[in-house]
Amino acid sequence: MLGRRDQALIGMLGAYVVIAFCGSFRGNEVFLADMHGAAKYLMARDLPPNTVIIPLLGRFKGETGKRYHLTPLAAVTSSGIQVKLWVKRLVDIKTSRGYARGLLFGDDHGVVIKAKTIEMELMERLQGIKDAEPGLIPTDLDVYEDLA
Repeated sequence: MLGRRDQALIGMLGAYVVIAFCGSFRGNEVFLADMHGAAKYLMARDLPPNTVIIPLLGRFKGETGKRYHLTPLAAVTSSGIQVKLWVKRLVDIKTSRGYARGLLFGDDHGVVIKAKTIEMELMERLQGIKDAEPGLIPTDLDVYEDLA
C-alpha cells in the first residue's frame, strides 16, 4: 500500500508527464496549473467527454495580472495516453487531502514543486524500470546522464 506522500508524488508525476507532453508546454508552464480550475473543468457537463481542460493561472507575455489560460487536450490520445485519468487522479488525491484551491502541482504547504524534484523522481523510476525489465531501456543508456 502506498503512503500518502508516495500516492501524491506518483499522481503528480503521472499528471505532469501527460500534461507537459500532450500540451507541448515548455519550461515551468505546467507548474501554473490551477487546482480549483482543474476540478471545476473535470466536473463541467458542457464539455465534450473526450476533452480535458488544463487551466493555467498566471502572468503570460505582455499581460498584467493573473489570468486563466485554458488549454483543451484530448482526454485520451490516439496512442492511448490517458490525460484525463491522470489529471483526475491528481485532483482526487489533492481533494482528499483538503485542497480546493491553489497550485495543482503544489506541496502540502502550497509551495510549487520544484522541477528538479520531478526530474529526479522520474529518473529514479526510469532507472528502476531499466533494472527490472531488461530490454525496455537500452543497457548502455545512463538514465541520470543521458536524459538530464
